[in-house]
Amino acid sequence: LSGLVGSEMCIRDSYTTVGKDGKGWDFMAEYIAESNDVFYGSARYFFNKGFSVAGLFTYSDAPDGFVNEKAVGVALDYWVNEQFSISASYETDIDGEESSDVASLSASYRF
Repeated sequence: LSGLVGSEMCIRDSYTTVGKDGKGWDFMAEYIAESNDVFYGSARYFFNKGFSVAGLFTYSDAPDGFVNEKAVGVALDYWVNEQFSISASYETDIDGEESSDVASLSASYRF
């Protein structure tokens, strides 16, 4: 899938091997071309329909005068039932001059 919005171009693709039993891999890649080019990729493994673990990678090619970013992370998602989920993630900058670590914990409820 690709598109153009204003001066921004976005290319996105995904591939999944997740079957009816809920097990398998889900791969995603996205590239956004603008003054700050960004590449994002992830590989998520579903152990069942309710629990998955993902590895994440982000690369940002910043314009002159700004710092480029390379970050890696891990994310966990657990669906308690069809309406309520809990997510946790951790991401760290692996190439920056300044250390950047982000941890998050969130919950979602579908109406």
